[in-house]
Amino acid sequence: MQVKPSGSSESISSLDLQAAARRTAQPAGDSWSSTSLDSIKVALDKTAEVRDAEVTRAKGLVDNPKYPPAETLRRISNLLALHIADTQQ
Repeated sequence: MQVKPSGSSESISSLDLQAAARRTAQPAGDSWSSTSLDSIKVALDKTAEVRDAEVTRAKGLVDNPKYPPAETLRRISNLLALHIADTQQ
């Protein structure tokens, strides 16, 4: 790049800067390389379909007679009752 002094003290306007930015802007494109896509596919293949910790947690909740809490059941029943009342009018 060569700089050629013009000898003038004119300032560059913001419009000139914006036009230059538009000329140098790169078009949006696919920034993923095939290598990175392949590594993502390998990582997904290694990921377990079933998360053992979540299955164990769910089994514990099913075995718990206090789950779901009574308050949760009451709120759900109230919502259902309101919905049923609204549809029958």
